[in-house]
Amino acid sequence: MFASNWSRQSFDDKDSQKKARELLDWALDRLSPEDRLVLELVYLEGLSGREAADLLGWSVANVKVRSLRARSKLPNLLA
Repeated sequence: MFASNWSRQSFDDKDSQKKARELLDWALDRLSPEDRLVLELVYLEGLSGREAADLLGWSVANVKVRSLRARSKLPNLLA
């Protein structure tokens, strides 16, 4: 019984994660390419602001501003 409950919970967790990722991808698709890129680099890939700025050829301030603005758009898209 325990193994059955554990595997069911594991399946449910994976299904929830898949649905959450699909919803996030849907919302990211509605952002501008620059907004999506900065969010993916900083939050999904784990790059620092400096690393993202160097990669994109932007200033660190620009990465921070774009990141803040892009994140503020997500709740409205997901509502």
